Amino acid sequence: MKEYNPVFDFIKGIGIFLVVLGHTLCPSHFLINVFHMPLFFFISGMTFHDPDDIRNFILKKINRIMVPYVFFTILSVLICFLIYESPKLSSGFDFNEPLWFLQTLFLGLMIYLFLCKVISNRIYLTFVVFLLAFISYYTTKIGIAESFPWHIMRAFMALLFIHFGCLFSSLSNVIVLKGGRQYVVLLLSGVIYCMSCLISMYKYYECESFSFVGSQVYTYNFVLFLLASISGIIFVVIICNMLKYNRFICYLGGDSLIVLCVHFPVIEQLNIIASKTFLYTFNVGKVILMVMIVSIIMLWSFLCVKICNKYIPQWTGFKNLL
Repeated sequence: MKEYNPVFDFIKGIGIFLVVLGHTLCPSHFLINVFHMPLFFFISGMTFHDPDDIRNFILKKINRIMVPYVFFTILSVLICFLIYESPKLSSGFDFNEPLWFLQTLFLGLMIYLFLCKVISNRIYLTFVVFLLAFISYYTTKIGIAESFPWHIMRAFMALLFIHFGCLFSSLSNVIVLKGGRQYVVLLLSGVIYCMSCLISMYKYYECESFSFVGSQVYTYNFVLFLLASISGIIFVVIICNMLKYNRFICYLGGDSLIVLCVHFPVIEQLNIIASKTFLYTFNVGKVILMVMIVSIIMLWSFLCVKICNKYIPQWTGFKNLL
């Protein structure tokens, strides 16, 4: 079993900050969307281990992922019933769109567990994972991905980042990234990320075209998407490994699931209010609004984490319900 490293909470803290930032009025949100959700799949892969007790592993993931998913989905639907006169069941998911991640993460981990049990050769496993990811890309491109049950195509793409995280964890134990090596990898990943984004913007006019967001993988070029997302992930991981840990960020990173589930409905309302102010009419004003919104959401999230962990820990993954 892999030993848990506190750097994971710091990385998740930075990751959830980027998720919040990407949902604000940030003018360059597409640059963040390329890798901020794959980053969480990657961290799940880094902490993944092939368990001997499969039942215990599945039960743990149900408690940590699916119980909060069901709880926050029901809560979102109920809130929609209070806000809208004739809400549809699906409006709860629209109201709190980031909940898609929990469903995709759970399904991705279950599929990856199955693949690890039936494919012992790492090279063959990598080939199968890439094949499933390409199927996800292609079915999205031709517009049939959403016709598959339980949005399984999203999970196929998530598999790629889970597997990459698992490989990176294994390789980092052999190739210790310290000193000059860190700076070399940081520079290379930064250059690859920037070049991938520039080529995409030049060729397809918008980086949004290959972002892993919402219910689909929006991509015109599978290779550019992989280069940008993987290099962006490595860049963030190396930076976090070099920086001194911030306690507040680590705290939110440890409960990033709660932050993910509670920030979106509030940030949507704040964005609407902000877009109607005079500050929104010029670029500096937009930056000021963005900083204000992110600050409010971080404090709101901190309060929600405190309340959830104290009063309903079994429903938010802090303690086991089953």
